[in-house]
Amino acid sequence: MLLELTIQDFALIDNLKISFGPGLNILSGETGAGKSIIIQAIQLVLGGRGGPHLVRTGKEEARIEAYFEYPEDSRVAQKLTDMGIDKDEALIIRRTISRTGKGRVFINGTAATLQMATQLATELISIAGQHEYQVLLRPQNHLGLLDAFGGLTYLRLGVQKDYRKWQELREQRGHLIEQQNAAAARKDLLAFQSQEIKKANLRIGEEEELIQEKSLLASAEKLREWAQRAYDLLYASSGAATEKLSESRTLGQSLAGIDSSLAPVVEALDAAFFQVEDIALRLRDYLQKINSDPGRLEALEDRLQELSRLRKKYGGDIQKILALSAEMEQELAGIEGRQEELAGLEASVARAEEEVIRRALDLSAKRKAAASQLAEAVCRELESLHMPRTRFMVDFRPLKKEVRDILSEDGIDEVQFLIAPNIGEDLKPLAQIASGGELSRITLALKSVLTERDGVEETTIFDEVDAGIGGAVAEVLGRKLGDLAGRHQVICITHLPQIACFADRHYRVDKLHKGTRTETIVKELSGEERVEEIARMLGGVEISEKTRAHAQEMIERRRR
Repeated sequence: MLLELTIQDFALIDNLKISFGPGLNILSGETGAGKSIIIQAIQLVLGGRGGPHLVRTGKEEARIEAYFEYPEDSRVAQKLTDMGIDKDEALIIRRTISRTGKGRVFINGTAATLQMATQLATELISIAGQHEYQVLLRPQNHLGLLDAFGGLTYLRLGVQKDYRKWQELREQRGHLIEQQNAAAARKDLLAFQSQEIKKANLRIGEEEELIQEKSLLASAEKLREWAQRAYDLLYASSGAATEKLSESRTLGQSLAGIDSSLAPVVEALDAAFFQVEDIALRLRDYLQKINSDPGRLEALEDRLQELSRLRKKYGGDIQKILALSAEMEQELAGIEGRQEELAGLEASVARAEEEVIRRALDLSAKRKAAASQLAEAVCRELESLHMPRTRFMVDFRPLKKEVRDILSEDGIDEVQFLIAPNIGEDLKPLAQIASGGELSRITLALKSVLTERDGVEETTIFDEVDAGIGGAVAEVLGRKLGDLAGRHQVICITHLPQIACFADRHYRVDKLHKGTRTETIVKELSGEERVEEIARMLGGVEISEKTRAHAQEMIERRRR
């Protein structure tokens, strides 16, 4: 419940504080006095749009503060907890708008965002004015009203959650199918390339070894000629080095017996003989190993050409090619794995689809039951508002397609409110048939039936609810607002005395001229002041004693 509203330097308001109470709070005053400015201030403090043009001329900042009372176990309390804002006995929301365009929002003294204020607004205040009439005329808004009446919002949220899950899974499946389609051609290429590398039996260091072997085979004849010549000179031919060394050793050994100083020389000759002999034998072994097989050379050249081709094709050396092959194998395994993942995802999509359709069908059945109850309740309310024999119906779009093809976050239903205010007329959409006065009463009727079902302790504000009506209908409208105010706090702007006389608290809005400035003020009326205001609303500029007596009678009759 809105207990207090403080407005400073906002539009035509200099400094204003209004204390509201439970029941029906009426705001009246001459046209243009600024009554709608007060409603605009309430909308702004609860997250509505504003701008520097709303700051009072000559001031730098506008400030609006709203003071609310709320039950401890209400959704307001839960939202404050979710927002991390301290819960006090009351809720204070303050908003400032500067001339520079910057603004700030505070909730219970904690800096907040407009979005947070808006979230709280849905639990605190409902404003019914010309904007809401337009909302009522739009069929896309009717489903939400039906769900609110039937207490089906939680089921709708469940369908919404399941629908989003289903769509998310379908989107994942679509992406996976795209990946599979894109990978189909690549899979064949990867398989071919991977097999090609495998078939090549690559080995790190092989190319260097082959190059060395090829070099040896290409020079085999030269190597053989040299090795044979060296072997012959050192060992095999007549007069070879070993033969000469052997003769020198034998002679030296005989002479060393004569001159012992030759012993070291003889030992050196012995060593030279054995060393040369060892070299000669190694050359003999080398000659046996020299391979001049042309077939082997050709095979080496073919293998080296193959390795060169693979290096050019895949880039890098053998080690990099082998690493690339491992990556190909991994990617191929991933492609195969996606096929299994796709199969699992298909099953998940099917399960999610089955669940959301089941929930949507259940919600649709409950909506149809609630629609009948809503139509009956609205017709009863409209009859009490002097719209007797009015027919009201919630029309459901027929299902012409498969359920899955029309499924949305809201379920499978599209509804539209139809009305026939007069006997003999066909039911038609509200936008085609409802006048301003009828819309006011239809809005009030819907508010009444919705608040009976909804336990939310919200404040309902009616702006221009008396548009297009008067006389007896106005009195009935006043009684209905009074009835509604018995369950919820109601704030109503009106020009009609038949409505104002039902007020529990009555406020007059005036526009004053102070020197060169204009200012909107609000005063709570009591006693004779209230009689005078209702008399003004009855009689206009000239107020007679009869008019005052009539005003007093209206107030007394309301009390009785």
